[in-house]
Amino acid sequence: MREKGFGVTVLQGYGKEGSREVLNITLNRKDLDVLRKILEENDSSAFITVNTTKPISGGYFTSVKKK
Repeated sequence: MREKGFGVTVLQGYGKEGSREVLNITLNRKDLDVLRKILEENDSSAFITVNTTKPISGGYFTSVKKK
């Protein structure tokens, strides 16, 4: 994800089927379709949720450049 220009925070999670990585990716709404395509290509069974974010301080937040 980082190679594609997304800022990613990785957390360890544990669910019904064992250990999982939880990716927290903050992006501009216009980049959501790009991210969804990448996720589906790499893990078609990924569980994806979307929340509205309002950054107030720090972090990595940038637009993904289209090719």
